[in-house]
Amino acid sequence: MNADRTTPADVASAAVAAGYPESAVATLTESFCAIRYGDAAPTERREQQARDLAVTLGLQISMEGDT
Repeated sequence: MNADRTTPADVASAAVAAGYPESAVATLTESFCAIRYGDAAPTERREQQARDLAVTLGLQISMEGDT
């Protein structure tokens, strides 16, 4: 994928094609788009939801401020 031209939908499609659960990928993508491109605020609830989805997807994440 060309990082300069890859959309969230492209990443989601690739994740599902790689075997990640479609519902978790869709929820994470929708949340990302709502915050990044919409007017949704990055609340603690949304952050926790993203962390929970990362666990569901088996992803390792680090957040700003994590050590």
